[in-house]
Amino acid sequence: RADMLVELLPPVAIRVIYAVLIAINVAAFAMYGIDKKRAIADEWRIPEATLLTLAACCGAVGALFGMYTFRHKTRKPKFAYGVPAMLVVQIACYRDGLKIRGSMFRPKGAGPFPTIVVSHEFMLNRLTTLQYAIMFARMGYAAFCYDFNGGGTISQSEGKTTDMSVLTEVADLKAVIDYVGKQSYTDMNNFNLMGCSQGGFVSALVAAELGEDFVKKLVLFYPALSIPDDANKGTIITARFDPRDVPDRLFCGLIVVGKQYATDTMDMDPFEVISKYRGPVLICFGTKDHIVDYSYGVRAYEAYKAADEAAVASGELDKMPLVWLDSIKNGEHGFLFPPHKKAALNTVKKFMDYDATK
Repeated sequence: RADMLVELLPPVAIRVIYAVLIAINVAAFAMYGIDKKRAIADEWRIPEATLLTLAACCGAVGALFGMYTFRHKTRKPKFAYGVPAMLVVQIACYRDGLKIRGSMFRPKGAGPFPTIVVSHEFMLNRLTTLQYAIMFARMGYAAFCYDFNGGGTISQSEGKTTDMSVLTEVADLKAVIDYVGKQSYTDMNNFNLMGCSQGGFVSALVAAELGEDFVKKLVLFYPALSIPDDANKGTIITARFDPRDVPDRLFCGLIVVGKQYATDTMDMDPFEVISKYRGPVLICFGTKDHIVDYSYGVRAYEAYKAADEAAVASGELDKMPLVWLDSIKNGEHGFLFPPHKKAALNTVKKFMDYDATK
């Protein structure tokens, strides 16, 4: 069982598995781009068996993303089988002159469709959120995922990692929302947000700023609400520093971030800020998360509930909105094992079907 395996494996082993899964999907994505380029140049091709094997070996997300990014193999049934009847469009918008690249999935037809924007984790890109966008498109949504500016070495968007912080990513998300709102097929009267890890923190901040009249539902997967505490402790991923004298560069694993990554949130109480959002919230958190402790999910749940109860008592709200903490037993950061991810996604489907008016 996956639960037993998680209990047996040390945190470093879980992180290695996470890195391997990311590497496989990045490789699958790159292979489709290389094969497309070779096809155009009439050069030696990558065998189809190799491409299919990469997809089968946990690289399906990268392979699917590669198919539609490079428009490669999409007409062949053995590659396209299982892809829903949807439109896939690559999008671009700007924040402070920096291009943000992303993808949009939606049902075929004119719409307008209920809409959701999904934000990815620290250091990664939209490859990790692609499966969620596809799921939402199957549910009838226009679903957008994108790469943060300066979000990491594999980001397709512009910008430097040394200029990136939670607050610049808040600005990125708001720029994407502005773009989304101008599309003829989006129903901004039914607009929603989802975010994972740092993208979850960012989504929660934006939801609090825009309010429940604008953001109808908020989905948070293992939100990285520990970032302010980590910055004040002088520990961000692998970086160690004196929080009273933060250096200009912080070496965080595979990327280097700038001083503002730590200083931008040092004075922030994330729970006080995010709980200003009064709409329905789903928090999915693994109980064995070794990157963002499960306790942060509990504290977020309690903060939302307490703020909503105070709003009902004061007459600001007529009734309590749904606040749901889905504790994924033995789940790790990223929900690496299929049973954990399946459980979380099943909860997401139930949450999105919830009618707050009843």
